[in-house]
Amino acid sequence: MSTPAGSTVALTSAVSVAASFGVDVSGTYVVQLVVDDGLDVSDPDMVSISTLNYLPVAEAGADQAVFVGELVSLDGTGSTDADGDPLSFGRRFVIQPAGSAASLDDASVVTPALWWTYAALMSCN
Repeated sequence: MSTPAGSTVALTSAVSVAASFGVDVSGTYVVQLVVDDGLDVSDPDMVSISTLNYLPVAEAGADQAVFVGELVSLDGTGSTDADGDPLSFGRRFVIQPAGSAASLDDASVVTPALWWTYAALMSCN
C-alpha cells in the first residue's frame, strides 16, 4: 500500500475478500491485491484512490445598517473548508454609492475594516 506523506492508515482485513481503510490525509492511496488459490499466486492488481476537494464556503457575515462616517468591520470568520485547507480571502466592492471613495484597509484578511475618506464623507452628507 502506498499512502500520501503524513498518512498513518493501515488496511483492515488485508487478507480477506473485503478490506478497508479510513482516509486520513488528502492525496493518492495505491493498494495492491494479490490472490492465492493454494497452487499459484496471481499477478498483482492495483487500485488508486484519490481524495476529492470540497469547495470552500464563503460567509461574509451579517448584513449591516450604519450611519455615514462609521467604521464598518467585515467578518469572514464563518467561512469554512471541509477539507481543512487553509483559506485566503479576497474582497471587492460589487456595488458602491455614486461619489463614494470608501475602501477596504486590507481585502485579504479575515476581518478588514471599511474606511471612508473625509472627501467621501462630505459627498455623502
